[in-house]
Amino acid sequence: MKPVIRSLIAFLLAALVPAACIIAWEIVGTFEVPGAANDPYAWLRIRNFGILAILISATHVLVLGMPSFFLLLRFKVVTWWSSSVTGFILGCLPIGVLSWPLHFNSGSSASHGDGTKMVVTLVNGVPTFAGWLEWLSTVGFVGALGFIGGLTFWLVWRGSMRPNNSLKRTGLRPAA
Repeated sequence: MKPVIRSLIAFLLAALVPAACIIAWEIVGTFEVPGAANDPYAWLRIRNFGILAILISATHVLVLGMPSFFLLLRFKVVTWWSSSVTGFILGCLPIGVLSWPLHFNSGSSASHGDGTKMVVTLVNGVPTFAGWLEWLSTVGFVGALGFIGGLTFWLVWRGSMRPNNSLKRTGLRPAA
């Protein structure tokens, strides 16, 4: 397979596999709710979420992943761990910056429900411990999706570079 085609397929799968993971997460989360199976709009919401997830993932790969790959390739350090760690960092970076808790106004406060009770995450513009944990878990979750994308990229890119020896003639060994 030509390197350009192999790289394009690797980039495509690096975008689709994390998107598929988050879509599966959304499907499970949607149908965990009692009565959700009878909701006629559940699949419509999942479809819309899926389209958005694919667009965001493809944008990540196009804007951040491709230049990073070419940088790693230039320095000849494209390995499974460099691809995975780079994917993790690139997954964390945008959401980490955009949701940084210290961006809020000094007088603002926020809270969210954790499933059982309301938890205060921001008091007078200052994140609480729960706020920092929420931020870290969100950034870590998206980073894990980036890790999966980077590893997927490397597996496809590197796996298709190996020579195919399946048709190579081998000598017969004498019986013992």
